[in-house]
Amino acid sequence: MINPFSFCNFLLSHVYFLQGFNLVNQGFIFFHVEKDGGASPTVGNHQWSFGLVNMLNQ
Repeated sequence: MINPFSFCNFLLSHVYFLQGFNLVNQGFIFFHVEKDGGASPTVGNHQWSFGLVNMLNQ
């Protein structure tokens, strides 16, 4: 089970880190996370947080 506190910290740190990134860099990180994470359940959390950043940047 995901610890909600650690997930919130993870989400905030990634949002702040990615706020200045452009779409090309975000696409690279999507690929990097999927390649290294494989079927890990954390991959969905990464993708969700990056999707949130994409919405905020539009």
